[in-house]
Amino acid sequence: MKRIFGKKAAAAAIAVLISASLVCTGCSDGGSSGGSDSGGGTEGSTTTKPTIADGTYCDGKVTVKDGYATAADKNISGDIVIPDGVRSLGFSKCTGLTGITIPASVTEIGQNAFGGCENLARVTISDGVEIIGSESFRGCESLRSIQIPASMKTIHYKAFNGCKELRITVDEKNMSFSSDNGILYSKDQTKLYSGKCASGKLVIPENVTYIGAYAFYFCENLTDVEILGNVTVIDEAAFRCCGLKNMKILGSVTYIQDDAFCMCQDLTSITIPDGLTRIGRSAFYACYNLQNVTIPASVTSIGGPVFIACDKLSLLTVSTEKQKSWNWGIDSDKITVGNR
Repeated sequence: MKRIFGKKAAAAAIAVLISASLVCTGCSDGGSSGGSDSGGGTEGSTTTKPTIADGTYCDGKVTVKDGYATAADKNISGDIVIPDGVRSLGFSKCTGLTGITIPASVTEIGQNAFGGCENLARVTISDGVEIIGSESFRGCESLRSIQIPASMKTIHYKAFNGCKELRITVDEKNMSFSSDNGILYSKDQTKLYSGKCASGKLVIPENVTYIGAYAFYFCENLTDVEILGNVTVIDEAAFRCCGLKNMKILGSVTYIQDDAFCMCQDLTSITIPDGLTRIGRSAFYACYNLQNVTIPASVTSIGGPVFIACDKLSLLTVSTEKQKSWNWGIDSDKITVGNR
């Protein structure tokens, strides 16, 4: 299932979503140049012809070939300003990299471009960059804030996985996205895409209709969530590995997708609303402390075992005999039929 955020996903269903010298802090400009200006078919590149010569830059720390800038050595360190003319980047697992400035010529920050850069703390994205790809900043644990420019059109739903406590702000001129208190939304704020900075108790606003895939993934400081009003879909792994203790769904949610609350090990209670029609596979996998759960009669299907490894779930109350016969992933003697 393809999930991207922004204009390229606007027509999708609601459940679908995602030539200058190089200046480096502490080192001199430029380096040796030894190639042509011609473009090439590098991974993650656009069709734009690069305007920077092949060669090494920043005292040999960075290599550029066919417009693709990479670390000449994975031990690269410090802050780097990528020159205009570069069109794609590859700095994954550069653990000494602390800062990066990305020019407008890089219209797409490609898949895993900075994945595993655990000390990357400062990222400046120039106006002109349009796409942030899958896992572009995966595991960048030191990245606490990022500004989305006016030009940004698409952000992959896994772009910031592992960026703990990340606060996202959006240029007011951006036509695809907006932000509030560090949380990334669609422009009209009906879709919530990323809330990595959430902590304590969070009340999802009534204007939100959709909670995106991996939106709160690994929010260890998020303990309580209350969903109000008009949310209809909680997408895949939306709250996976959160520090949740209590979850109250008061709105019009009809679909809880696969792994939505997977490995929320501190979750003890959840209120599931009447009107819910489907629960995805492993939605509550390894919620070790989840205790009593009641399933409303409106639930007509489950995607597979829902409560696998929920060790303390002593009672699952379902509403119909048919529901009782489903594979919930727990012992049948823990399932009872009640009225709701």
